[in-house]
Amino acid sequence: KNWGTFGGSIVYLSYGTSNATSVQGEDLGTFTSYEIAPTLSYGMKVAEGLGIGGSFKYIRVSLAPDLPGLPGAGQGETVAFDLGVLYKIPGDLVNLGLAIQNMGPSISFIADDRSDPIYRNAKFGVAVNAYHKKEFSALATADINQLLVQGEITNPVDNSVEKHYQKPI
Repeated sequence: KNWGTFGGSIVYLSYGTSNATSVQGEDLGTFTSYEIAPTLSYGMKVAEGLGIGGSFKYIRVSLAPDLPGLPGAGQGETVAFDLGVLYKIPGDLVNLGLAIQNMGPSISFIADDRSDPIYRNAKFGVAVNAYHKKEFSALATADINQLLVQGEITNPVDNSVEKHYQKPI
């Protein structure tokens, strides 16, 4: 009863099957791309109306296998932590939540010197119990999601910058 709550999950995202071709255009077969993140979580009440929690996750991304004729495998792995807090304003009308997600080392695919940050986020949310009767209830929610990393995507052929992604000021 006083230990809090333990949880676990597995997130799996499949990008489907792709055809592999060499630089010369020869067919190298097919492969499947995916991301998987098994996660362990824990949360507890620290005071009346206040709870905190955290998660630890292992992240594996497999974009392309190590095939003969390709410059390198598109596979990487890292670990990450999430931390969050939930505050229930007395009266059970308004709940406020804040979470920081994916804190941890960057992920590299082909070479360690070309690592990329995983998408670290800060999230803030509010839920308002707008109406509650026996037969009907309404809950209004809103959230803000803020990316906490910056970087750029470069073209591997000519090293030109194709796109910037930045955290706002």
